[in-house]
Amino acid sequence: MLSIIETALRDAGSSLVAVVRTVTYVTDIKDAELEVSALLDPKMKVEIEAYAIEK
Repeated sequence: MLSIIETALRDAGSSLVAVVRTVTYVTDIKDAELEVSALLDPKMKVEIEAYAIEK
């Protein structure tokens, strides 16, 4: 799953080294501490946001 984030960062001229914050959303509270009712694709159980800052 992190390979998707790595590819998106690379396409934007960045890398995982520049990530300063991640947020994970799950649809089943047993999988984490924060639960959401749905994700963009109903087949997905986990969504990860990554924020990167280039110096």
